[in-house]
Amino acid sequence: MKIALFWQVSYGGIRTTQVNLIKNLLKNDNKHKYLLINLKENLTEGIDDEKYSILNFQLPLDFRYIMKKNSIKLIFNDEYNLLKGNFRLIRSKIGEEIILPQKIQDKNIDIFHGLGHYIPTYNKGKYKSIMTVYDVCPFLLPETYSKDVADYYNYIFPKRLEKADKIITISKNTKKDLVNYFNIDKDKIEVIYLGVEKKYSYSNKIKKNKYILSVGTLQPRKNFVNLIKAFSLIKNNFEHKLVIVGKKGSDYINILEEIKKHNLENRVFIQGYISDKQLIEIYKSADLFVFPSLYEGFGLPPLEAMACGIPVIASNTSSLPEVIGDAGIMIDPKNVNDIADAIKKILNSEKLKNDLILKGLERTKMFEWKNTSNKILKIYEDISN
Repeated sequence: MKIALFWQVSYGGIRTTQVNLIKNLLKNDNKHKYLLINLKENLTEGIDDEKYSILNFQLPLDFRYIMKKNSIKLIFNDEYNLLKGNFRLIRSKIGEEIILPQKIQDKNIDIFHGLGHYIPTYNKGKYKSIMTVYDVCPFLLPETYSKDVADYYNYIFPKRLEKADKIITISKNTKKDLVNYFNIDKDKIEVIYLGVEKKYSYSNKIKKNKYILSVGTLQPRKNFVNLIKAFSLIKNNFEHKLVIVGKKGSDYINILEEIKKHNLENRVFIQGYISDKQLIEIYKSADLFVFPSLYEGFGLPPLEAMACGIPVIASNTSSLPEVIGDAGIMIDPKNVNDIADAIKKILNSEKLKNDLILKGLERTKMFEWKNTSNKILKIYEDISN
């Protein structure tokens, strides 16, 4: 059987998922061959060349020529008015619905697995299609995303859900959202949890430094503004600093303004996007991890923190209680006092801190990438029969 894996995003949790899934499938699956589409990283080192092939494609620089023959209107029909003038969506649609399907026509694939909210929908071949869905944040929180992303979730995303032969979600909560908001048959959806990489590991030899850590792209749903407000309430009780690590996003300016508003320039530090190696070092030296996100499809950072032996505070929303269980303290992310009280509770109690560390280390044993890839392999087998 030949399986196409479509790489989509090169940062954040989706990148982490793609990297680990592809690595594990290539390493552990000796039955099937893989077509890796638009692979952005070298994940094939040490892998037998006969197990995989790579297909990279780019859109023509002047992609507007396709519109001259009304191809967009003919292919996308009722979506034409939505697409017209929105060149980001048009470019995406041309690549995903015209060029890519043409490129894979003669590749004799049996399964197309879109690793990030995508399958070809208008020009589908005879292969079975599987789509991994991480979350529906832009649908539930449209005000925190650009109009074209929100439009995608309202008009294009539902069609892909409908066309997919099988949908994989990374939490029961995301499955519930697809059933409730998009009316998808629950039997069409399989829940497969993500894993924690072995490099995120605990060492009692590393000295903890006096800082509180949070990780995530600087966007509104990560709720860093409320975390800074909470930190301002307890800043005089502890010597700790607050370190936020993450790629710049649409909330970056608001975060800087909040820091300035509370005179926290010497206590709150924005690290920006860093390498995995640097991130692990920062995790292992942190005294406490806080994850006040408003919505998550899964929530890898709290698991990574627990694997590194850090007590965790996380939101009581979306998938986070499902993933973290009783291994962390859950807070209402919209309640600044609740966040502040949880921070004080842990920093004031060595016993609670150690209890949470032990619970976290035990909890992370449930989440292994090898298990994730084995469950996906079973779906490949089931769908092909």
